[in-house]
Amino acid sequence: AARAAKTIGHSLDAAVTVGLAQQELYAALEPYRDELRSIFIVSAADLKQGALDDAYHSDEAPGVTVQVQPAQGDKCNRCWVHEPTVGQQSGHPLICARCHANLKAMGQV
Repeated sequence: AARAAKTIGHSLDAAVTVGLAQQELYAALEPYRDELRSIFIVSAADLKQGALDDAYHSDEAPGVTVQVQPAQGDKCNRCWVHEPTVGQQSGHPLICARCHANLKAMGQV
């Protein structure tokens, strides 16, 4: 729906917030909070307990609401994620902090 409305173009242009009305579902997903952006293939993802206002309401998964907004920050040339840390790496203005740390660990920067 967000693509059709031209809110985002590509999934990595998105920052999503998932609202979960059922405590059991929230408890099941909360341990994966830090991995959600990779699981959903978006630039940012967050979980909230309860239904979200002004959000997509799933017919297939009652109690699940999703807000989609454009992701903040510039696009990293390495991972394509929109990240506020792009441009903050000395000597490497086109990559995010995460990619910089990975390249540094591999001895490439």
